[in-house]
Amino acid sequence: MIAAYEPKDEGKRLNVRTEPAYSAPVARLMEPGSEQCFEVVGGWCRLADGWADATFLTVRDGEPNAEGTASGEEKPADEQEPAEAPEDGGDALRRMTVKELRALAEESGIDVPKGATKEEIVHAVLAG
Repeated sequence: MIAAYEPKDEGKRLNVRTEPAYSAPVARLMEPGSEQCFEVVGGWCRLADGWADATFLTVRDGEPNAEGTASGEEKPADEQEPAEAPEDGGDALRRMTVKELRALAEESGIDVPKGATKEEIVHAVLAG
């Protein structure tokens, strides 16, 4: 899987922690770009050298290329097809972006609080 960090504000970097917890020490700061994501557990993405909060990442299938960007093409947000609820127990939901999850929840008539985390939205969609 690929974990892409694409902050809205230039110069932002993401904390990569030694464990999947906000209380864990910061191992390094992730620059904008893409890296290999080995798994997503409890809203945290496991990278080669630590854990990053998946709510700040776009996680999708594939491999990062030599430039640190995702291989393959991704449609612009305004041209993406509507998301469909997966039937795999939530793994596909966890690979979706927060924007895609919110769209899926809205299409499904599921009310999601404004400040909900990615994992909270996944649980809401799974609960129906």
